[in-house]
Amino acid sequence: MQNFLKKIMNCRIMLFNFNREIIALYPSIYSTGAAGIEGKIEIKIAYYYIITINEVKL
Repeated sequence: MQNFLKKIMNCRIMLFNFNREIIALYPSIYSTGAAGIEGKIEIKIAYYYIITINEVKL
């Protein structure tokens, strides 16, 4: 999980949908470049952690 979080934090651009969920990351954290079902689940997990980390910083 820690490794995955580091990858997320290295992404420069994040696209959000209207529910403020991450729908795309650039550069991609996936070697294939496209996220499958597992990728979408991981992104939701990562989004939760990013929000948590941001709240802790505040």
